[in-house]
Amino acid sequence: MEEINAWNYLQYAGNTSATWAIGLAFLTWVGLRISGNVYSDASTNIVIRIAGTVFCLSVASFWLYTWALLEWNVNGVAGVFSAMQAQGDISSGAQFLIANTDPGAEPSMMPNIAQGLFLLSVLVIQLSGLWKKKA
Repeated sequence: MEEINAWNYLQYAGNTSATWAIGLAFLTWVGLRISGNVYSDASTNIVIRIAGTVFCLSVASFWLYTWALLEWNVNGVAGVFSAMQAQGDISSGAQFLIANTDPGAEPSMMPNIAQGLFLLSVLVIQLSGLWKKKA
């Protein structure tokens, strides 16, 4: 395998994750809209509140899955570069990728700090709108 093929694969994987992120951003917005509408109407029943909660938590899990899949792809390509490095020279970009990732590691649903803070803040906003009583 040539290095350019691994870079191309990584680009395709990144494009796929970006496409999913656009969809997830829309679904996150839908969750915020549901939350705002429930908060605005004090007569909303418990079934709608539970359904909204399940929706928001599902979207959060989709974010975690998408981030884990992207991390897995990056680590996989870094693993390919590690194998290529053992056989000869690789570019400085490939060396940088190896040095800053965990080549060949399994995917993890644990977000990094920025991802975790983003997801936590969105969930706090969504769930407080679903469950907090309007003053």
